[in-house]
Amino acid sequence: MNLIIWGTGYLFQKYQEYLLQFHIVKLCDSDTNKQGKYIHGIEIISPGEIEKYEYSYIVIMAYAIPEIYQKLVDMRVPADKILTCSQIYTLQNQPIFVQSEGKKMLFDEWQKKNGKAVLILSHEFSYSGVPAALKNMALIIRTMGYSVLMAAAESGNFIKELELFGLDYLDDINLYYGTACFQKMLSHFEVIIAGTFALYRIVDTWDKVNAPILWWIHESQRTFYDRKTTLPQNKNIKYLAGGSRVKRVFEEYYPDKNIEELQYCIPDIDRKYIKNHNRTITIAAIGAINQRKAQDILLDAIEMLPEDYKRKFRIIIIGRISCPDKNYIDLVEKGMAKISRLEWFEELSQEELDLYYENIDVLVCASRDDPMPVVVTQAMMHRKVCIVSDQTGQAEFIVPKENGLVFKSEDRQGLKEALIWVADHRERIPIIGQNARKIYEREFSEEVMKEKLSAIFQNVLYKGS
Repeated sequence: MNLIIWGTGYLFQKYQEYLLQFHIVKLCDSDTNKQGKYIHGIEIISPGEIEKYEYSYIVIMAYAIPEIYQKLVDMRVPADKILTCSQIYTLQNQPIFVQSEGKKMLFDEWQKKNGKAVLILSHEFSYSGVPAALKNMALIIRTMGYSVLMAAAESGNFIKELELFGLDYLDDINLYYGTACFQKMLSHFEVIIAGTFALYRIVDTWDKVNAPILWWIHESQRTFYDRKTTLPQNKNIKYLAGGSRVKRVFEEYYPDKNIEELQYCIPDIDRKYIKNHNRTITIAAIGAINQRKAQDILLDAIEMLPEDYKRKFRIIIIGRISCPDKNYIDLVEKGMAKISRLEWFEELSQEELDLYYENIDVLVCASRDDPMPVVVTQAMMHRKVCIVSDQTGQAEFIVPKENGLVFKSEDRQGLKEALIWVADHRERIPIIGQNARKIYEREFSEEVMKEKLSAIFQNVLYKGS
């Protein structure tokens, strides 16, 4: 089998080990700076040179699939010789396997054992907010009498969490979501749940899916919506928003679509507040290190504190680097280096993080745009004081100095003043923490989600009866 691969960027690099099993005649890239160079001894050619070579398939390994596909059609490449990155499993006619109880199982076998099932799809299996929210939703749905199969476009370390809770899963479906066998697989589910707007390109292939699709959207950043002027046409899609910020932005872009709010839940791990008798107040910032999470704002606010206040705080930052902008990473690393009482952990499992909350007094979420960060809800559940920017979803539930504190996004001085207030009123920390827990119980508990989710399932499954 002879292949020409169009695209030498991220997707090719991610799946090159799989692709290199086949005979690659040439690589192709429209970037003139790459043309004439070699990867693994394979020459990179321009699109105009494709017609010189014989091939079994041209495989599109780039995100601009519609544009490249149309170029190939215009070049008179037969449609049956064009494969997208989501169809490369067809090169070996591989069946779909499910990871179940630590073993690989053919989907057909899994389906026979799990009659009434729900598919829950994430963009990735990472230790981040959306996969955690979907995992907790899966556990709720399981108590409602359904089997659950988790899936993700890309794999990651979060599969350890799924295995811990006995949740079966598929990963790396980027390789095969465009295949006929995957589309056929979808017909076996009672309900399909897509976990973020970032899954647009996958949901867009579900035009013939008859099962109800719950599209649970968590993004409030407008950049996610700017290039999506229309939504997938499947009439079985029901839109759900992970908070009022998401709902407002979605309705701004798609005023003709109905969307209702559904907050995520987190399991209740009720550890009573342990009074801190030490002079030091421990402040934590938890989340991937990138501009949106705004670790730089916190670091600047700490640096602005008077010296006697700096000595009152211990700073913990937990989060892996997730930012292509090297300048921002350099900025954060320099900011961390200036603070002597600071520790940085790249990643903790959910179990480790739940234990670590016992060492935290205050959680700071300085995000520039964060619809409803899970770590803030976890902190509220653990009775911690939360200081959040006004661009953080939970800000709408906070009454300042009663159940948390809010500062204006980007306002380093405002965050500095909030930190000073906490240091001057440390006797209020357990009281504010107790009040913060009431927000969790009212908005984010498992009982609240189960009640809402049951009503949604009843509506989409039995609306015609």
